[in-house]
Order: sequence, then structure tokens, then C-alpha cells
Amino acid sequence: MAVGCPGENVGDSQVWSLRGTAAGATTGTLSFGPATTGVSTTSRPRYGTVLTS
Repeated sequence: MAVGCPGENVGDSQVWSLRGTAAGATTGTLSFGPATTGVSTTSRPRYGTVLTS
């Protein structure tokens, strides 16, 4: 499951990927934002907004 939080970090935002299998949730979460993917944070990119629309 992917979860976006467009207001996190003063508008820079964050996305979390929660892993699972057919049997249910598993441990291990990936999180990333603009800085980890090379997106400029100059004008508040609101990373992950599309996941909340």
C-alpha cells in the first residue's frame, strides 16, 4: 500500500510504501520524498499529492 502525505515537512511531503503479502501485512516500510528522488524542494513540490486525490 502506498500512502502520501502532501503536507509533511512544510509542503515538501513524503510517501510511504507499506509492504505486504496475500497473507497480510509484513514488516519493512519504504519512505521517500523529494530529496531522495532528486526533486527540488524550492517551491514545495507536495510530493505524494496524487496518492491522496
